[in-house]
Amino acid sequence: MSRSPRTPLPLLLVPSLCALLAAALPAQLAKYQTYGRGCPGTGGGFTASNNADASRLSPLLSFLNPEYAIEVRWSSSPVVLGFEILTKSARSTPVTIQARLFLADKTGRPLPTPAAVANLTASPKTGWFHATFAKPVVTGRGPFFLSWSVPSSRRPSIFAPKTLNGMKARHYTRKAGSTGAWGAKPGSAPWVFRVLGLGPVAPWLEAQTPPRLRLTMKIRLLQAPSLAPALLITGVSNTKWGPYTLPLNLAAVGAGACDLLASYDLALPVVADKAGKALMGFPIPNRTSLIGLKFYQQWIVADPKANGLGMTLSFGGAATIGR
Repeated sequence: MSRSPRTPLPLLLVPSLCALLAAALPAQLAKYQTYGRGCPGTGGGFTASNNADASRLSPLLSFLNPEYAIEVRWSSSPVVLGFEILTKSARSTPVTIQARLFLADKTGRPLPTPAAVANLTASPKTGWFHATFAKPVVTGRGPFFLSWSVPSSRRPSIFAPKTLNGMKARHYTRKAGSTGAWGAKPGSAPWVFRVLGLGPVAPWLEAQTPPRLRLTMKIRLLQAPSLAPALLITGVSNTKWGPYTLPLNLAAVGAGACDLLASYDLALPVVADKAGKALMGFPIPNRTSLIGLKFYQQWIVADPKANGLGMTLSFGGAATIGR
């Protein structure tokens, strides 16, 4: 009678050791943050946005606490006319709230008092609802902050303008009804907003998904000219590209408003659709050695009428690979 071979004890311990080693690896979260500035082109759209094409809301209501101030890090226009958010009424009838814009103090946090307010009415059906200020607000290129009134009772008024997944934007909080200082420590969430401003708009970069191991990160291009060719450049540095120091202003080649923000190590081509939008997949291998690795991205868009170079650039995206 043959006896089945036994697995040696060291081999039995391998799965447990692997699990322990995996647990010992740094719990690096995947991140994607924007930086720098873009340069205006001839595409249409908004002067600033976050998750501008979102259509689904996170199932969270805007309760008594806290009040949020969402950071708009950079805008292609220094003048804001209003903004819109993806939300819906938390009641069976439309609800009107107060949309607010706060300027930044010297430390980059929102000032206690809004620079402008306007009414925003949301219906019970999910949609984009906008508020227009009585007078244009000079904000500079940013940062500035978007907010909305929170009811004085615990009965919610609207669903928080967040999507389930998407690019995160930074926010500050304070107790609802407060007119004092905002909290010192910022948070972040996949907020959904679009800013209406004066003047031409820049091509916009958005990461629909963060750079996680074994997944394909999705990078959006928005606000390009219709059917424009574009390149998503990716590099390992945002400070050096060969002999050049980054950011590199492109005035010498006819695009003084544009800066190259990422080293040009890899370029992936795409063509925008008629609406000036495109989507690029960027696979992240399933290798734990990549955890914590940083890389940088930027869109370069063909736009012959924009400047002497015939190209415009988005702001940059700084990626950190994580789980």
